Amino acid sequence: MEYIKIVNLQVNNNGQELFTAANLSITQHQKIGLIGLNGSGKTTMLRIINKQPSTMDIKENIVRLCDTYMVPQLLNHDRKSGGEKEKEAIASAIKKVNKSKQAVLLLDEPTANLDIVQQKWLVETLNSFSKPVLIVSHDQEFLREVVNTVWYIEDNSVNEFKGTYVEYQKKEEDDIRREETQYQLKKKKINNLRKVQRQLESKGHSATKKKKNSSWSDWKIKDSNKIEKKLLHSSKIMSKKIDREMSQLKKPVTRHPITLNILKSLT
Repeated sequence: MEYIKIVNLQVNNNGQELFTAANLSITQHQKIGLIGLNGSGKTTMLRIINKQPSTMDIKENIVRLCDTYMVPQLLNHDRKSGGEKEKEAIASAIKKVNKSKQAVLLLDEPTANLDIVQQKWLVETLNSFSKPVLIVSHDQEFLREVVNTVWYIEDNSVNEFKGTYVEYQKKEEDDIRREETQYQLKKKKINNLRKVQRQLESKGHSATKKKKNSSWSDWKIKDSNKIEKKLLHSSKIMSKKIDREMSQLKKPVTRHPITLNILKSLT
């Protein structure tokens, strides 16, 4: 059952593209982890889905077949501890979702203020929760325990990975290894081309030099074939090929874990 359908969402901030989302949906039993670097638009995405007003330029095509209940990241606290207030807010939102016929729970950094015991409570609660949840979090341990779908913001685009966060991390590691292997193979190819180019250039410059043991007639015949010119021309062609290969050589981007801090295991 589809609860929310997002098609061609475009979000601009001060005239600059923040992110786009071409085709996403939230369905029953999904627990989605929304990840991305700070400032990439994760909280903005939650607010848009929750129909909150924004100063940004938003072009949305979102079909909502449900209610939405959002628990924002709690930053200001009074007498109660941050964890207690966070837990109460989440528990209250869950009650509202359960009373609704169709609803999606939206959580923004829900473990930021929770201690270990409270984090365990949240993991157990969400794992037994039957309604869809969309969670913004930097807490990798929490994401590994809960989510079964990953939305990740990369290159100003919200993309979907259909699988757990553990499977997503495995895919990322495989991608990094593949990119590094391709990069090293490309470098090796360019080095081999450079070696051939230098050989052609060297042979070209020495092709028409008269050797001590050769006759003048032999040297003139050799020179008349314009061997030097041909070899140097081949060297230039090879040099251009190297330039093309170099323009396509891109060192893999170092991908740092998207995390605020390393928390203790929840198990």
